[in-house]
Amino acid sequence: MLRWLWDNLGTLLVAFFLALLVWASAVSAADPTQENVFPQPIPIDFVGLPADLVVVGDCPTQATVTIRAPRSVWEELTASEIHLEADLSGAQPGDAWHVTLAPRIDRRPARVVAVDPRSFSLTVESVATRSVPVEVRTVGSPAVGYRIETPSATPETATVVGPASAVARVAQVLAEVDLTGLRQDVNESLSLIPVDPQGASVEGVRVSPAQARVVAPVVRLGGYRDVAVKVVYQGQVEPGYWLWRISVTPPIITVYSADAEAVLLLPGFVETEPLVLTGASSDIEQNLALNLPEGITPVGDQTVLVQVGIAPMGSLNITRSLEIEGLGQGLTASASPDSVNVILTGPLPVLESLAAEDVRVILDVTDLGDGSHQVIPRVIVTPAGVVAQAVLPATVEVTITPASQTTATPTP
Repeated sequence: MLRWLWDNLGTLLVAFFLALLVWASAVSAADPTQENVFPQPIPIDFVGLPADLVVVGDCPTQATVTIRAPRSVWEELTASEIHLEADLSGAQPGDAWHVTLAPRIDRRPARVVAVDPRSFSLTVESVATRSVPVEVRTVGSPAVGYRIETPSATPETATVVGPASAVARVAQVLAEVDLTGLRQDVNESLSLIPVDPQGASVEGVRVSPAQARVVAPVVRLGGYRDVAVKVVYQGQVEPGYWLWRISVTPPIITVYSADAEAVLLLPGFVETEPLVLTGASSDIEQNLALNLPEGITPVGDQTVLVQVGIAPMGSLNITRSLEIEGLGQGLTASASPDSVNVILTGPLPVLESLAAEDVRVILDVTDLGDGSHQVIPRVIVTPAGVVAQAVLPATVEVTITPASQTTATPTP
């Protein structure tokens, strides 16, 4: 037997290699190898850099990777399994350091065949730390009749950390406050921005703390006062029509008088000259003057814009399901009937555009216990100008029982 194996060893080896080739061919046909660019850029890990150095300037932070792997591996390969390392061991401040990326892939038999870019140059600098003053920069102006006192910031200094060249450019850090139209004191935390002597932002440095508390009193000047505007109107709209909306712009105005005491004596509002509604059957938009005491004048525009909505009166009959509120813990409730009819009146355009959520009917059972109760429904109507004139039925029977109570089923 041994002699036969020896005499036929060559033939057996050839047969083995042929079988191996056939197997490899079959495996390749079932799971072909593919070479493609991975669909996501891979981040570059910078390793070996001493803690007192930092990379400066523009350099790649990620690269594209071409991978060769069987199709089955491609289907499961993730970006977290692909690594690109840039070794910065030995880098010195100010030198242009040449880096060649070292790829690594966790999943086998996948392998990286190309990286773009594969190598590049970068510069490192020493990390610097410096304390600089915190300043407040204001933008815009308070509302007319107000002024801002000198703002203050806490803390008064902050620390900037980063590349030495960038830190050297920082003259101060700014907290920027927008005062436009302000009528109340400033008291808020604001982000700090590192800037150079010309006020331009300095990139690449970190500020600690990142925010400062800015306080600035806003003071009303003597002789000025903010008051609400009250629209005065006379007469009635055309019969069959409905006054469903009235608005004024601006709703609050600033008035001034050389006699500061006279301004303080105002009741907190000023009235417009009368708006005549008699016989009106359509919307009105009109500028009205203000009825002010002698010596008191409005700051800015001398009139206000009054807009009035007038529409034909209409009615609408709708059905709404009942919502039960205020039910005690451990109780359950049922209403009979479980829906009601609601008769609404108001401007036709509003009635025609009502949505389901605009009208709700509530049964408030707060403090009610076991038993049957007659509850008056409460209607909540969202759109202005629409009124619930009637609810049918006017009361609803609510039966309250313990939640655990069940009805026994008779045994046949």
